[in-house]
Amino acid sequence: MSKKHLKSLNKNHIEFDRDLCQVVDKPTLQLLYQRYCAVNDIRRQIDQKIKDRTWKGIALTKVDVIELFVSRSIWYAWYAIQMRDAEKNKNMRAWLTEADDAPSDKNLWGTIKDHRTLTDLDGWLKAKAGIKPTMVKKGAVKGKATVKGKATVKEKAKANASQGTGKGKEKEVEPKAARSHKKKPATG
Repeated sequence: MSKKHLKSLNKNHIEFDRDLCQVVDKPTLQLLYQRYCAVNDIRRQIDQKIKDRTWKGIALTKVDVIELFVSRSIWYAWYAIQMRDAEKNKNMRAWLTEADDAPSDKNLWGTIKDHRTLTDLDGWLKAKAGIKPTMVKKGAVKGKATVKGKATVKEKAKANASQGTGKGKEKEVEPKAARSHKKKPATG
């Protein structure tokens, strides 16, 4: 957290809860939403003061404000997408703000859980949008890579090695579209 930025906010009478800037080991989804709202509120106040020509000193950028609360990469990867979409849903917005008329965990999420994360919110948003969650078996994706149109298949080679049918090395397999039906000319 930059003291220079906080000083600038104080000098321009921008009020917000400074406790939201503190590093928390496992913040609740409600705390994350409060940070999201604080960033947007501060930016709105700064923009208004700049428009009214009442801002004193160098104006803070949106990134300056974001970095008071969370890293820029986390903001743009999670907050800017999930929180924006979540607050469009009346029930989720009520739950995030802990309003009196907020639905219970069971009614909103379908399960009761002590701690919700941005990953939980992402899954909830995808379920609301009708996108099936992808279930990945442990080790199923491990070791796969795609390199310039050729898929490296480690699992097949490992399976062959364990059965004694191969040497256990990686194989490169061309995608079907890249294979040719013509014979390659013999060299030599």
